[in-house]
Amino acid sequence: MKLDQQSMPSTPIYSRLALPAIAAMCLLFAMLACTSNDTLFIHLTATPVPTPVPTPLSIETRFKKGQLVYAVSNRRVIQLNDAPGQKNFSTTGVLTSCFRNTQVTVLDVGKNSDDPEDPIIYYQVDCGSSGQGWLPEYGLTQFLPTGGTAVIKSPDGKGAPMYKNPSVKSPPVGDQPCADGATVKISDITRNIDLSSKIEDTTLFAKVNCSGVTGFLMESFLAPANP
Repeated sequence: MKLDQQSMPSTPIYSRLALPAIAAMCLLFAMLACTSNDTLFIHLTATPVPTPVPTPLSIETRFKKGQLVYAVSNRRVIQLNDAPGQKNFSTTGVLTSCFRNTQVTVLDVGKNSDDPEDPIIYYQVDCGSSGQGWLPEYGLTQFLPTGGTAVIKSPDGKGAPMYKNPSVKSPPVGDQPCADGATVKISDITRNIDLSSKIEDTTLFAKVNCSGVTGFLMESFLAPANP
């Protein structure tokens, strides 16, 4: 007995078309499973956060890496934990107190990478238990601020003018400048903080006794007593 061909069940057309697609998908998943470390998902690694670094310097700087210097200020020195030139350099909120007259070690040197017109040189220092941070050059001195000795060495050889206060606008002290070659004892190193001025005075002054006269002279007029 012959079956009527028209009475035989037929496979729907859409089913016949879907079979090759299903087979291709199964093959693709199998390939992915073999090449994805037992997972079908790609492992993403976190982008490392760049460490702030200063602009490298090719110029001669006053202080060198590894040198021991002293932190100076009117009350305490605030060091910034960010490298110079970061956008939040002056508003970082991450500050460390490095107390005045503390001996620190210079770790690195840099300039403001955001503002090439900024003439200030910055130093990364280790302030002992207070941690590490960046200080401007005018926040450091090579002379022991309390009890140290130095020799007068003026740029023109005419001696160092002495003032009543740490400012060149202050009244002079004594009739003559402190002569070149004179050994003086330092009792303090500071700078003039004038909150009313729009321009910050970065000049350091040393309070010394010279020939029985006590006053302030510019720290740049001093040289080490035992170079």
